[in-house]
Amino acid sequence: MDSFPWLTRLVTLVRVTQSGQVTQAKTDGEKRAMLGQADDSDLLLAAWPGEWSQDVFFVDDLKAARLAVGLPRNKVVVSSPQATESVGWERPSDWVPPGNLWRCLAELPELPAEGRRQIVERYSDAVRSDVVIALLARDDLDQQTRQSLLDATHSWTASDLIASKHCATAEATALLTRFATSPEVILAALRRPDTKEAALQQVGRMSYARCATLWLDTRTSSKQAPELASAVLQVVLTATPETPANAGYRADQYDQLALIRSLTSHLPDDERVALARHPQHGPLVQRAWLAGTDLTDDELVECLPEVTKRQNSTPPPLLDYVQRFPRLIELAGELLREAAGQLMSDGWSPEQAAQSGRWATLVTAARIADDPELLAALVKAAVVDTSPTTGAHRGGRTMARPQALRTHRLAGRQPVHIER
Repeated sequence: MDSFPWLTRLVTLVRVTQSGQVTQAKTDGEKRAMLGQADDSDLLLAAWPGEWSQDVFFVDDLKAARLAVGLPRNKVVVSSPQATESVGWERPSDWVPPGNLWRCLAELPELPAEGRRQIVERYSDAVRSDVVIALLARDDLDQQTRQSLLDATHSWTASDLIASKHCATAEATALLTRFATSPEVILAALRRPDTKEAALQQVGRMSYARCATLWLDTRTSSKQAPELASAVLQVVLTATPETPANAGYRADQYDQLALIRSLTSHLPDDERVALARHPQHGPLVQRAWLAGTDLTDDELVECLPEVTKRQNSTPPPLLDYVQRFPRLIELAGELLREAAGQLMSDGWSPEQAAQSGRWATLVTAARIADDPELLAALVKAAVVDTSPTTGAHRGGRTMARPQALRTHRLAGRQPVHIER
C-alpha cells in the first residue's frame, strides 16, 4: 500500500457501500475523506491508468491505505473533503501526518548522513515526490545516496522531479530517457529550457502510433499542453499513419486528420495560422480542419487555398466545402465565384449531376455561379431526360424539380429559373 500513488491526479477512488451507494473521489481531500469514512464491509476500488489500459485495484488493506495518505489507522469521520480534523478523534497539537513527517525529516538541517540514507531506503518505492525533492535540495546529500534516490524514482514522481529546480540537467535527462513513454515526464522535460531539445528528439524518434497513443494518454489524463501538442504534431504530419494492433483506443482516434484537428486545437493562434500557411504541411492541416465541423471564420479563411484548389473529382471539393460551410460565401464570395468558373473546364457537368440526383450540389453551384457558361449549364440541368433505368418517371422527357432548388439572381444577371 505504501508504494501506491494514492494522491496522484491519475488515480480515482470508487466506494460501493453495502446499501449500493456508489461515490468517487478524485482530489486529495476527497480521497482522504473517503478512506477515513470507509468501512471494512465497503467495496473500495482504486482506478489507475496503465500504459495501454485502465487498471483497477481492490483496496484490501484499509488501515494501510489511511496511513499512506496521512490519516490514523482506524476509521475517522471527516466533515468535508477539505477537512483535516475528524470527529471522534482528537489530534495532538504536535501531530504530523506520516507522509509529512518524512518530508520534515528530509528537510531537517541536522539530519546526519545515516539518517538521509535510511530515508532513501524507506522511500526506495517512493511515491511522494515532495520527500524526494526535499532530499535533492540538500547540499549535504552525498552523490551515492542521491543516485540511489533517483534510481528508486517511479514514473509518477519523475515528472515532479524534472519540474523541480533541484534536479540537475543530466539527472532530468536520465529520467526522461528512463521513462521514455510517460506523457507527464515528456511534458515536464518539454517545459524545461535545458531539457526541451532532448524531449523533442525523443518524441521525434517515436513512431506515428506511439506518438498518437502518447497524445491520447495525455488527453485522457486532462494534461493536454501546447508544448506536447507541437512536438507530437511534427511526427503526425510527417510519419506514415498507422494503428497499433493492440490499440487501447478506438481505431478512428488514430486517424491522421482527426489527430491533426485535436493537436492544432491546443496550439496558440499564431502557431495555428503559421501551420495552416506552411508550404509543405499547410494543405494537410487545411484538409484536417475542413474534415471537422464548427470552424471559426479565421479558420475558414485560412482554408481557402484548399477550398478553391482545382481538382477533377465528383462532386467537386469546392461545392462540397461550400455546401458544408455556407459561411464561406460571405467571407470570400468573389474568390468562390472565380473558382466556380473553372468547374466545367475541370470536367464537372451540371447535367450529369442532375441525372445523378445531386440537387444539393446544383443548388450550391447556383449560389456562387457567375460565369455565363456555368449559368447556362445550370439552367439546362433543370430539365433532365429520365428513363425507367435512370429516373423515377416512366419514359419521356420530364422536368426534374427538386424541392431544394430555388430561383437565384447572380451578379446582376437575369434570374436562373430552376423550378420544382
